[in-house]
Amino acid sequence: MHCDELARLWTEYLAGWRDAYRKSGRLTTARTCRAATSIITGSKAEGLTFSLESDRDVMIALSSVICIEYGVNADNFHKEITVFRLDSRMSYPGHCGLLLERRGTKIDPHLNDAFCDDGYGRKLLNSDLYVNK
Repeated sequence: MHCDELARLWTEYLAGWRDAYRKSGRLTTARTCRAATSIITGSKAEGLTFSLESDRDVMIALSSVICIEYGVNADNFHKEITVFRLDSRMSYPGHCGLLLERRGTKIDPHLNDAFCDDGYGRKLLNSDLYVNK
């Protein structure tokens, strides 16, 4: 076999793993009746590791929540959606805080109990409170 053919086979192999993990995420999303979206990330999403070879990084995005950047108007979203504004001004590089811009009419109880004050009277999502309550 030539190097070109091996590279092509390896690329196809990785694409198969990526597709399998995407399908797994879609199935998990379907089980929640679209209340949340499951997103596989990291080495699994890239197809670089086998199923039991490494940890599995998964992000769960609640459908009732959206995070926006500065310059985006929160009024563009339905009133039942809780809107956070990404704030990276007082964070380490690559990190950001989620400031509550608008509380939705339908808010997840775990989310509702995970706010703290940011020191300026604004509500900040506290990941420790969210995960450990």
